[in-house]
Amino acid sequence: MFIIVFILINFKTLIIQMELAETYLEYTKNYSDQGKWEKAISYYKKLAKLQPNNWEVYQNLGNALFEIKSWQDAVTS
Repeated sequence: MFIIVFILINFKTLIIQMELAETYLEYTKNYSDQGKWEKAISYYKKLAKLQPNNWEVYQNLGNALFEIKSWQDAVTS
């Protein structure tokens, strides 16, 4: 019984993280489209914590940092 509860809790946590990542992605798109780079950057950083192996997040983060002329951060992100 304990194992089933443990699996269900982990599954629910995974679903919540996926939904949160989708929400953050929408925020980044909206803020980027509006030119609100600082807000987009803050959500790209949150998204990177949820999806550390997603290269597109880091590419888009670098592009947003480039837009605000944060050159060194853009290169290293």
